[in-house]
Amino acid sequence: MPLNQYQQEVGPSLVDATPGKMPDITLLDGHYCSVEHLTVAEHYEDILDFYFTNQILSEWTYMYADPFESEEAVRQCLEDYEQSSNPYFFAIRDKVSGTVLGTFSLMAITPKNRSVEMGRVILAPAIQKTRAATEAQYLVMKYVFEGLNYRRYEWKCDSLNRPSVTAAQKTWFYL
Repeated sequence: MPLNQYQQEVGPSLVDATPGKMPDITLLDGHYCSVEHLTVAEHYEDILDFYFTNQILSEWTYMYADPFESEEAVRQCLEDYEQSSNPYFFAIRDKVSGTVLGTFSLMAITPKNRSVEMGRVILAPAIQKTRAATEAQYLVMKYVFEGLNYRRYEWKCDSLNRPSVTAAQKTWFYL
């Protein structure tokens, strides 16, 4: 391990200080799912089902927003998501059913520091605790590190939200 002038271990120097890129995808294709840039035209009907029509109110306890009260509120939210570049929103499409069963975003995107946070995760019950949900995280992590040239990918969650904490740990995060 390298030492600095004070004889402290410092780790290797950064060879490349080039800022990271902003996300801009059409499709990240996996075995169990695909991750797509969220668009109203392509994803509204599927997302409406788990955001509103069949939403489980207890799943919103630790979310960043309250449950949706109307279809129009969901549409407006998704229109905002589609236009946003930071946060940048994704839809998760299950390969077996062909249905969008989840959304999440990259947020606090800081190209200069090559740091990004993953959050605003909302998953339909059908995809929770599945290989597809894990693969979606993997596909985006791989894209962030290899495609965007970032060095840091953070997952922040409420420590009382046991399902989120468990998912983070299952996906190689340490709390």
